[in-house]
Amino acid sequence: MKKKLLLITMAMMLGLCSCGEAASKEPETKEEAVSDKETVTETESISREETAGETAGWKEAYNEIVTKWDKEHKNDQSVGYELINMDEDDIPELVLICDDDAWYALDIYTFTGEKASHLQTDENSDESSYLSPGCQGKADAYIENAGIYLKTGGMMGTSITSGYKMEGEKLTKIFEYIYSDASWDEENTDPYSYSLEYTPEGKETVSVNKSISEDDEFYDVASIPEAKDLETEYGFSFASKKIIDQNQVLTFDEISEKLK
Repeated sequence: MKKKLLLITMAMMLGLCSCGEAASKEPETKEEAVSDKETVTETESISREETAGETAGWKEAYNEIVTKWDKEHKNDQSVGYELINMDEDDIPELVLICDDDAWYALDIYTFTGEKASHLQTDENSDESSYLSPGCQGKADAYIENAGIYLKTGGMMGTSITSGYKMEGEKLTKIFEYIYSDASWDEENTDPYSYSLEYTPEGKETVSVNKSISEDDEFYDVASIPEAKDLETEYGFSFASKKIIDQNQVLTFDEISEKLK
């Protein structure tokens, strides 16, 4: 009988010990879960802070540029600003415009993560030179989110469109298109033509020269048959937008409000 009571007592004590261990472990498990959750939250917070740190400051940097531009061109007939999305990041590019009838200028800045930088081609590598001086800038265009800048110029009877790929603040020329209309020259028996030149990566330069009829509407590079080759080679579509869109041009007060 005593032996039986002893066994029962021992069994009860073991049961109580087990319950005690389970009870003592449960709070630790909850504390560990809370700790793990806090660690995940802290990691996500740090990640968000790092992302914010990379993009923080662009409004302040642009605002300084806008303020300086406004002071320098205070007496111009018109001064304007735009925010456009040239490349694929979440920070827009800043467009600066001035026009006093005698002189016209267009400039673009991008924020590279550390500072606002003036977009430059090989032709305007000087920081102080405008990206597109003269009236030709009014025809300049870009391909949204593709980092493609289309600069237009020319002379009597000739239109030149140069395509540039945006790499940070550097604009690298990837093609040049020339449309020629020499119909003003009575002695020219073949007055209409166009040429295209580009160099695919790792390949030889492609040069196209064609005579066309007066009815061929190839003034715009996007309209020529070879435009598809350019799109395939450089991974974009010729759905371009004019850089200067009068419906999007902002005054100094309007751009200042957006940059707050």
